[in-house]
Amino acid sequence: MEYVTSEGIIVTNRIFVGSIPDWMCENKLHLAFQDLDFNVQDTRIVVDMRTGRKKGYGFVTFYDANDAVELVKKGFVLTKDGVKLKVDTAVRKKGLQLRLQREKKFFERVGAMNQTYNVNNAMTGLYPTEAIQTQARKKDAMYFTQICHNWH
Repeated sequence: MEYVTSEGIIVTNRIFVGSIPDWMCENKLHLAFQDLDFNVQDTRIVVDMRTGRKKGYGFVTFYDANDAVELVKKGFVLTKDGVKLKVDTAVRKKGLQLRLQREKKFFERVGAMNQTYNVNNAMTGLYPTEAIQTQARKKDAMYFTQICHNWH
């Protein structure tokens, strides 16, 4: 079962799992929850698309939503291997809607930055478009850091 919130779509039988060590693969994550008597449907560990390295978090989907609710209330899981995993509600971000909002904000910033290009930007050795792109990347990085901080 799913329901929509302002943050995204809550999938009731799925949980967010944080603090996953590098050595743990999806199969070991699956077994860790299965060993604790949970009926696991699927496990996913998030990987950085550019580097191929694990990001240290993932998602576990259960056949029964009550398992997910029970774990979220607890807030963590201690595996038989002694690993303490952070557990929280899984929120699927509204893909297209969020993307459109980000793009709108980006183009609003670019327009504002184009008007405020000044001598300080010229002193950096960047052409106006490069200065705008650099400033936009910095603001986007701060925006995504804030989203991630609020999400966890």
